[in-house]
Amino acid sequence: MIDVVNFSLENTFVKMPDGRLLQQNKGIPMGDPTSPGITIITCAWMESKFIKGIPESEKQNIMAKRYMDDLLVLTAKRDTDQQRAILDQLDDGCYGDLKLVPGRDNTFLENTIRVNADNSLDWWLKDENLEHPGKIWRYTLIDSQAPYKQKTATIIATLKKAYNMGSNDELRFKSIRRKIVEFRTLGYTAASLRQICKRLAMEMEDPMWYKLPKFFF
Repeated sequence: MIDVVNFSLENTFVKMPDGRLLQQNKGIPMGDPTSPGITIITCAWMESKFIKGIPESEKQNIMAKRYMDDLLVLTAKRDTDQQRAILDQLDDGCYGDLKLVPGRDNTFLENTIRVNADNSLDWWLKDENLEHPGKIWRYTLIDSQAPYKQKTATIIATLKKAYNMGSNDELRFKSIRRKIVEFRTLGYTAASLRQICKRLAMEMEDPMWYKLPKFFF
């Protein structure tokens, strides 16, 4: 396995528009199938070194979760010099020359996260159109050239994602309803969306899907 990684690191070539062939000699190979694995292993190695440098008394006050290149950090409400120093080191030392780019507040991957009064967490599929309607449209119009079967598959996958990325039934319901509004705006009929909801109710064995058409349409 090490031989495979070394070969990838030493034999990454890029063809430029003018026909030149350039060899990449720094960083993880661009476009190589081994790159995601190398990235994860490299980050994990850097993180293990970083964790060893955190005093035991502080480890219980900080928790981090990384997925690929997205990092979520939770800290206890302790504005101490040591805690600030640890966060500064994480931001400017843990990953070597790589610099963390701040994301949106309360967002990790495609989820919006809420910290409740009892310190429990809720999460749901983020929706940038919630505050700014029409800001982002990810799906095709009903009268686009894409096959209708493809459009239906996209709707089903999107509604399932909204369902699976909610921490409770109330938030799942709200997320799915917002997605339905989005599809309705793109011209999809209430009848077709109602049929999809019924199909998902049977497939996922959750009666919530039956409430959506009754509530919204």
